[in-house]
Amino acid sequence: MSASNKNGNDSSGALGTWKKRLDAKQQRRLGTLAWILFWYAVSIALVLYNKWLFSPKPKGHAFPLPILVTAFHMFTNATFAMAWMGWKGTLRRNHPDEEGVASIMWAVAPVSLFLGLEIALTNTSFVYLEASFVEMVKPLTLAWTLVLSFGMHLVKPSVKIGCTVLLMILGQILITYQEAKFVLKGFVIVVLATVMAACRCVIVQLLLQGKRLKEKLNPLQAMAYIMPGAGVILLTAAFIPYKTTVDVCSNYPRYCSVIPKGQAHVSEYQLLFWSAPNSGYLGTLLIVSLGACLAILLNLAEFFIIGRNSALTLAIAGFAKLMILFIFTTLWLKESLTLGQLAGLGLALIGVWWYNKISEEEGRTCADNVLEKTRYDPVKVDTD
Repeated sequence: MSASNKNGNDSSGALGTWKKRLDAKQQRRLGTLAWILFWYAVSIALVLYNKWLFSPKPKGHAFPLPILVTAFHMFTNATFAMAWMGWKGTLRRNHPDEEGVASIMWAVAPVSLFLGLEIALTNTSFVYLEASFVEMVKPLTLAWTLVLSFGMHLVKPSVKIGCTVLLMILGQILITYQEAKFVLKGFVIVVLATVMAACRCVIVQLLLQGKRLKEKLNPLQAMAYIMPGAGVILLTAAFIPYKTTVDVCSNYPRYCSVIPKGQAHVSEYQLLFWSAPNSGYLGTLLIVSLGACLAILLNLAEFFIIGRNSALTLAIAGFAKLMILFIFTTLWLKESLTLGQLAGLGLALIGVWWYNKISEEEGRTCADNVLEKTRYDPVKVDTD
C-alpha cells in the first residue's frame, strides 16, 4: 500500500513538474489563442448583428444610424466599466495619488480621438466608395501599425515581418480590386481612417503595458477612460450630412418622405428626429442595447489581446478573421472565385502563416520575457 502511494506521489509529482514546464512556455500562448478565438466569435456575432440592424427590409431592421448607435455603444462600455470597478472599488486603485485624473485623461485622450475619427471617417468614406474598395484599403492598417510598432520599439524591426505584412496587403488587393471603383477623395478619407486605427491600437498597447503612464491600465480601466471621449466625438460626427438622399430613399423608403426636396445629403440627427424608428423608441433601445453588450465583450477581448501581446498581433488576427469570413461566405453563397482572387487569398494566408512561424521561431523567447515584464495587473478586490 505504501509502495502504491509512493508511486502515486511520484507520478503526481512528475505530472505537476510537467505542467509547470508547460505553463512557463505555453500558458500565455494558449491564453492568447483563447482570447483571439473569443474575439473572433464576438466580432462575427457583432458583424452579423450590425448587418441585420442597418440593412434595409425585409432582410434587416432598416435602422440607418450607425454612428449614433456606435456612440451609444461607447457610453454603454464606459458605464459598464465604471460601474464594475466602482462596485469592486478598483477604479483608481492601480494609480498613485500623484497621478491624478487629469494626467490619466491626457494620456488616453489621443486614443478617444483616434477611435472616434476612425469610425467617423470610415462611415464617411462610404459616400464616395463602394464597400469592396474600403475593404481593399483597410489592410493598410497593418502597414501603419507595423511602422509605428517598429518606431516605438514595441516590435523588433524585422525584414521578414515586413514581408509578411506586405503579402497580406497584396493578397487583399488582389481579392477585391476587380470589384472596386477608385475615387480619390474617398480613398484619402479611408486611408486616414487606417492611420487612425493604427495609432489607436499602438497607444492602447502603450497604456496596457505601462509605457505611457506610471502604472499600467487594465482592460476595464482602459474602457472607462477611453470610451466617453470617443462617444462625444461620434455624437459630433453624427451632424455631418454624409448620407445621400438617393441612398436613403432607395434603402430606407420610410425616411424618404420626410427629407426636404432638393436636399442631396442628410445627417443622422436629421433622420433620427424627422421620423420615429420602426420598433418605436423603447423597442429600438432594447435592440441597440443587445449590440452594446456584444461591444463590451468585443472591447474587453481586444484590450486583453493587445495587453498580452501587441497591436500588430491584433491587427493580423483581424486580417485573418477577414480571410476566414471571405472563405466561408464564398462557400456558403456558392460563388466562384477568379484566378486573381485565388492568388490573393493564397498570398494572404501565406502571410498570416509566415508571421506566426516567425513569431514562434525567432521572437518567442524574447517576447515571452518582455511580456512577463509588461503584464498588467488584473482587477483585484480588497478583502478588508
